[in-house]
Amino acid sequence: MPAVYLKEGARRLVESGLLTIYSKWVDYTVGAVRGGFADIYLGEECVGSGFYEDIGAVGVRILSGECGADPRDLIHEALDRALRLRRLLAPWDSYRLVNAEGDRLPGLIIDVYSDVVVVQTSSLGFDRHLDLVADWIEDRLEPRLVYLKNDQRSRREAGLPVERRVLRGGGPTEARILEGRAKFWVDVERGQKTGFFLDQRINRLKLGELVWSGARILDLYSYTGGFAVHALLAGAEEAVLVEESPLAVKMAERNLVVNGVRDQATIHAGRVEDFLRKTGENYDIVVADPPALIPGREHKGAGMKAYRRLYEAVARRVKPGGLLLASSCSYFLRPEEFLQLIGEAVRSAGREATILWMHGASPDHVSRPQDDFLRYLKVIIMRLD
Repeated sequence: MPAVYLKEGARRLVESGLLTIYSKWVDYTVGAVRGGFADIYLGEECVGSGFYEDIGAVGVRILSGECGADPRDLIHEALDRALRLRRLLAPWDSYRLVNAEGDRLPGLIIDVYSDVVVVQTSSLGFDRHLDLVADWIEDRLEPRLVYLKNDQRSRREAGLPVERRVLRGGGPTEARILEGRAKFWVDVERGQKTGFFLDQRINRLKLGELVWSGARILDLYSYTGGFAVHALLAGAEEAVLVEESPLAVKMAERNLVVNGVRDQATIHAGRVEDFLRKTGENYDIVVADPPALIPGREHKGAGMKAYRRLYEAVARRVKPGGLLLASSCSYFLRPEEFLQLIGEAVRSAGREATILWMHGASPDHVSRPQDDFLRYLKVIIMRLD
C-alpha cells in the first residue's frame, strides 16, 4: 500500500479529527501518486487512509481511520450513510446529499434538485473516482441527469482543471423544485454555486411564517427571488427585488411567474449600493443577503466595514415595527462578531432591535463539531423599533 508520512506537528490535527491536512504537514511519501489512495502515517503508526492530494495547500484528505482500506468500499459506505441521514433530515425534493467533511467525504459536494443531481469536487482523488460516484447516484437515486460542475474559484486557485459536463443521463440542465409552497426553477449549469442556495431554505421558510398581510418587502441581493417569493405567497402585498446578475434577474422573473405573483413584484437590475443611494423609500421588511464580503482572512478589516455600512443602511429603510433579515456567508466573520456588528449598525441607525430568529444553514448541511468552516452561514431576523 502506498504511504504518506506526516510530520509530528500534524499529530494534533489528526487526533482532533480533521480530515483535510495541509501540504506543509507532509514529510515524505513512499509509492504515493497525486490523487491516489494511500495509508497515512505518523512516525511508525498508521493513523488512517485517504487521498494523497499535493494540490494547492492540500496534502492529504483522510477518508478513514482504518489502514489498508479499499477506497471504493469507503466511498460507497459514506454515500449510503449520507443518504440514510438525508431521508431523516431532509424529506424534500431538493437538498444537499453530501456536505464534504460533514459526511466524512472531504472534497465532495452533492446537491439534489428533483431529478437533477449536481456533483462538485475540490479533490484530485475524487476527480479520479467520479465514475464511482456517478454510478452510485444513478443506482440509488435514478435521476434524469447527473451533472458535474467543477468551476469554483477554489479549483482554479489549486490548479485543478475547471469543467462542466454531463456525467450520466441527459436533457435540460434545469430543474423545478418545491420549497414549502414555493416553486423554483434552478439552472444548475449557469447558476451560482450548484444552481441554488439550498443552505438558506429554513431561513426563507421562517421569513414566510413572519410575514403579515399587506406588507411591502425589499429583497436585496435577491438572486432568483427566494425570499421575495416566499413573502408574497405568505401574504405580502408587494416585493421589490434588487439583483445585479442578468441571469439571476431572468430566473427571478420566471420564478415569480410560476408562483403567480409576478404582478406584485418589481425587479431592479443593478447594484444594491446604487439602488440604496437613489431611493429613499422605507419598507415593512428588508432582506439583506449579500455575497461573502470577507472572501479571505486578509480581507477581514475591509469586509467588516462593508458589512457595517450595509447593515446600517438597510436598518434605516425598515419602518417602525418592521423586520430586518440580515445574513452573512463569510466564514471569517465569526458568529459573535456578526452579532456585535449587527448590534452596532442598528444602534448607529438610531433603531432598537429585538431578535426573533437566529439560525445557520439548513439541517441537510451537516457538520461535525470540529468542522467550524462548514458553519459559515449566519442569519438573524429582528424587529426594529
